Amino acid sequence: MTRCAVAKCLPRDVLQKGESMGLKMGDMFAHLVESFDLVCVATKCTEECKLCDQCEYALQQMAALINGEETGGLCPKLETCSANCIKEDLDRVLQCIGKKCNIHCYDGDCPSCVGVARRMFMQVCREQNMPSMASIQFDGNCTQLFREMSNSYVMSRTN
Repeated sequence: MTRCAVAKCLPRDVLQKGESMGLKMGDMFAHLVESFDLVCVATKCTEECKLCDQCEYALQQMAALINGEETGGLCPKLETCSANCIKEDLDRVLQCIGKKCNIHCYDGDCPSCVGVARRMFMQVCREQNMPSMASIQFDGNCTQLFREMSNSYVMSRTN
């Protein structure tokens, strides 16, 4: 699922665009996660996603939210925020979720979401050698970088 999602649902040049925009570590993480398209995963990586419990749960919750049904409740803040985005403006739902709700994937509300996100981040990090990128310059491995960047992302959005 991870390889399919990264290959088909994340712009190939997302990190290079972030660097050209002058983004540093925390903002680069936001740029990366807000560029990822879960609807794409649902449509282009369906079979791979079904093999991953966490991904399949996310798809089930998306379907429930879109249909106005109750969600599983394993990620209450994320699910409530996403439902509010759907009610506010269906045409801009993905942008709303990206800007308002993504934080709940990383703030401890949703272990299944952060699990999927971590795997995708690790794939991109290793492929692009993110720790050595000029805009990041991190003295550690991809696991440590994910922890650092995701914590920074949450802190910058809760202050």
